[in-house]
Amino acid sequence: MSFILKPPDEFSAQNPRSACDNDGHVSHLKGCRVDRQSRFELTNQLVINSVSGTGVETKMTAAKRSTTTSTRDSVFDAAAALFSANGFDGVSMDDIARTAEVNKAMIYYHFADKLALYRAIIGDGLRSTGDTVGAIASGSASPETKLDAFIEAFVRMTEARPWMPAMMLREIAEGAPRLDPDTMQHMRTVVMSFIAILKQGQAAKVFREIHPILAYESTIGPIIINAARERVAEQPERKNQDFPMLIEITHEQVIAHSQDTARRMLKP
Repeated sequence: MSFILKPPDEFSAQNPRSACDNDGHVSHLKGCRVDRQSRFELTNQLVINSVSGTGVETKMTAAKRSTTTSTRDSVFDAAAALFSANGFDGVSMDDIARTAEVNKAMIYYHFADKLALYRAIIGDGLRSTGDTVGAIASGSASPETKLDAFIEAFVRMTEARPWMPAMMLREIAEGAPRLDPDTMQHMRTVVMSFIAILKQGQAAKVFREIHPILAYESTIGPIIINAARERVAEQPERKNQDFPMLIEITHEQVIAHSQDTARRMLKP
């Protein structure tokens, strides 16, 4: 079976919907380059798949899924970079479409609106971090080892998602007006994982009594600030400036220093 369909990104702004609907069925033929024999074979295959329930997918379905995933990733990455640099209000959907090199209609195919896209980006970072540190907190290692792992996980998050520190700092500074209950729950998971590690250490008499939120802020704050500092140092116009705050510091140095500082802070 062979056929050629225009991928979603190739649709014009005047005709954002494809000639094939979201399930791969042909809804109309204008603009969809499928010859008569291929249409017959495609229809038969769709019927066979539906009746047999085998889960066998057509070449079109596989290709469409790959294109859709690629487009969503492009939109996600472009929006994350723009939001972290310019804030929520400083970014338009046109900006995102232009940066991602996709039709604006494709953004709405994946995300309901700009706010939904913004929340998806922050939620992705918090959910991933929460899953990681949650597993650390519930593990069988010693509290000191868990503390070290928690700190390293946060630094690695700034590597994997460099937009997160800037977005979170800006959002929190504005009073977190765009963080919905679901997103806040992901943030709560991160904080409560740290508190769980802290309480385990206190129960084992290896950590002193301390206000848990102040301990959390003292541990994580410098990591977030360093990530913001790195963004300044990366600007081309800053490269040749003799300013101590812009010197290169490796993430291994950040991890080791943060772990040592946290242990000293919590030492009985």
